[in-house]
Parts: sequence; structure tokens; C-alpha cells
Amino acid sequence: MSLTPEQAQVEPDKYQEQVLPYGKSFDTKHDDDAELTVIFEKETHKVAGAVIYGGQAASLINTLTFVVDKGLTNDDLEQMIFGFPDVSYSILGMLNPNGAMG
Repeated sequence: MSLTPEQAQVEPDKYQEQVLPYGKSFDTKHDDDAELTVIFEKETHKVAGAVIYGGQAASLINTLTFVVDKGLTNDDLEQMIFGFPDVSYSILGMLNPNGAMG
């Protein structure tokens, strides 16, 4: 989606990449190989791109596309209220350039 890890690696002063093993959470029924790579703009902390694979990827890609297209940051996401926490909520909680929600 949007910016790829390969594109971000060309501009390391502008982008930060994090690889998150989201499949280890209970929400994914321990899909141990599931992984999310997130690219943040260092200056703004906006999510500039993401790559995801695993059993939940098909449903999560829509949420990640929304986050990238709207240029959301972790601060923006923390202001949102979700009706029922599920795996998408868990993923959104990981979208922090500092490594944790909050």
C-alpha cells in the first residue's frame, strides 16, 4: 500500500520502518507467521505505508488502507472509539512509531 519498504529504505532520514509480528496475539488465533510492516513519516508520525500478510490480512488491509489514505497518526487513532475490539483494533494499537499505543 502506498509507500513500500523498499521505497522507504531509499530515504532513511525521512521514513522509519517497523516490523510487527501481529500474529502472536490471541485475536489472530496464534497465526505465528502473520506479520505487519509499517512505514512512518519521521517528522509527522503519519503512517505512509504498510505491508501485511497472514490469515487476517484480507480483512485488515481495508483498515490499513483507510489509515494511510487519511494520513492518520497514532494520536488520531487514539481518539477513535470502536464498537467492539477485534483484530483490527489490535493492529491499530500497534501503529505507533514509538512501539506502543499511548
